[in-house]
Amino acid sequence: MSMNTSEQKSIVQYSTIVVILICFIIAFIYQNIEYMQLKMHYNAMIKAYHTILEEYEREKYQLNKALSMEQIEIFAKAHGLEPMTKESLVILKSKQGTH
Repeated sequence: MSMNTSEQKSIVQYSTIVVILICFIIAFIYQNIEYMQLKMHYNAMIKAYHTILEEYEREKYQLNKALSMEQIEIFAKAHGLEPMTKESLVILKSKQGTH
């Protein structure tokens, strides 16, 4: 049984269409995989960014705290104050009944 040329042309056309469709499906699947990988990388970068931001804020707080204590000590020394010792601590007792 032999095929005529019109049957051969239609088989070639259908085969071409099937191959093109398969290529589109493969490209679509590949694109989705790439998109999901990019999304995972993006989420990981956002998480790392927030971690770094939290660490930065923590370090900034510690630095500001240290600087403010240092400034207080400089101010105190400049005005003749000395660090408190046991001997310099005075406890005042009030009489009972009065405030």
